[in-house]
Parts: sequence; structure tokens; C-alpha cells
Amino acid sequence: MAVMKIRTYPDPILRRRTKPVRTFDLKLRELVRDLFETMYHRNGLGLAANQVGVDAQVCVVDLRDGRNPPFAFINPAIVARSRTCTVGEEGCLSFPGYFDRVRRNRRVTVRYQDLNGEVREVELVDLAARAVQHELDHLCGVVFVQRMAVPRRLRFRIARLLGRAKFPS
Repeated sequence: MAVMKIRTYPDPILRRRTKPVRTFDLKLRELVRDLFETMYHRNGLGLAANQVGVDAQVCVVDLRDGRNPPFAFINPAIVARSRTCTVGEEGCLSFPGYFDRVRRNRRVTVRYQDLNGEVREVELVDLAARAVQHELDHLCGVVFVQRMAVPRRLRFRIARLLGRAKFPS
């Protein structure tokens, strides 16, 4: 098991759509194991493969709340979402030290493959839904500051220019 280096904004890999996984083998299992270890090491709730420089549609989520199990999502897609949205604070391991409010669907249904390639579906709500939407955005090359309202995005850019955001520029 290995703790991997997390890519931080503005690394270009964070803005690229990842490639689907075609082979379900030991290498994939090792990647998932390393993603979990890296996420736990950095006290995150989720981590996408491109955040560690791997071009693959793989992400992990573990809320460690006693209600939701740890999830490894391979080739995930949201197939249903509630009309109800909530606004909540989010952070990101690729934007260390930066947190802001983002609007997300309160409930989502995700279709994905497990480590054996079996297709599964899960319905997630509240923080679990927020976390998986954040990670699936990563796999599509979308970073969470793009989900903010325009005034908040401007605030992010100003903080970055003034050196108040704690990540490389």
C-alpha cells in the first residue's frame, strides 16, 4: 500500500476527462487500495484517480459516519438526481485549505462497476450524495470552484491572487 502524491490546482490533469476502465485486475485493486490509503492519510472524504495523476474513471468515498460503507466507484455515472438541491460547504484535497459553499442535488442514484466489473447501483443522500457528485466532477475534469456561483468564483480568484489560498499557483 502506498500514499500517493495529490495533484493540486492548477495541475492540468485536474481539468481533463478521465478514461473508462476496461481491465479489472490486480493493478486496479492496488489503485483502489492506494486511493483509500491516500484519502485516509489526508483526512479526506473522497478521492478521484486523476487527483493522484492516474487517468482512469475511478474514485473512492468514505464518510466514516457509521451509516454509509466505503465505496469504490469504477466507471460511475449519475443516472437519477433529485430536483431538491442543498448548498453546503466543500473542500478538496487538490485545493488544500480552501473551503466554500457549493449547490448540489440532495439525492443521487449512481450506476458503477465494482472491483469485479459487476454493474451496481446505489442511491445516496445528503453528505454522501454531495461527496460522490464532487468526485464524479473530478472524473469529468470539473473542479469544485467551477460549481460555485459567479461571485464566489471571483472571491476564489481574488484570494488566489492575494496569496490567501493555500495551494500552488
